[in-house]
Amino acid sequence: MSDKEQDYSVQQASEALKSISQSQQQLLKRKPPMLLTLLISLSYAIIILGYGMTEHENMWALAIWGGFAAYLIFCFAYWYSYRLLGMKLSLWPKSKHSEKMQILTGLTLAALLIIGRQLRLSFDWSYSPHVCAALSGLLLFYLLVKYPTGEYVDQGNSNA
Repeated sequence: MSDKEQDYSVQQASEALKSISQSQQQLLKRKPPMLLTLLISLSYAIIILGYGMTEHENMWALAIWGGFAAYLIFCFAYWYSYRLLGMKLSLWPKSKHSEKMQILTGLTLAALLIIGRQLRLSFDWSYSPHVCAALSGLLLFYLLVKYPTGEYVDQGNSNA
């Protein structure tokens, strides 16, 4: 009898599935270097700050472009670091919880972008872009540390 025709018991099959699940969980817990996460967060915060401070094509517009270029480079390095670990990151969430988390994060970051600029222009609060940039950078840093792949990882063992 060859390996392809061998029958497996239910216990062997469940142990194999459990082993695969555990290895996937261990891969999801691996994280890229903390410096890379910090650089992604800082470059995003520079974009927010530059947009909030821009008036009639001044030097802050250069901060937006420089921050955007740095953000793309660091995001590519983040993606490539996972490729070196043997994982392929997906741009789309795989679970409903991850989808809700990413939508909420996007709305929050967009709100911080708009609020920072509008408070400076409407109420002359010159420090509001700085505060919003710091909040968006901290939020992005926290989420990249807590959910490095963008997917929600169940810490408990629900299948046991």
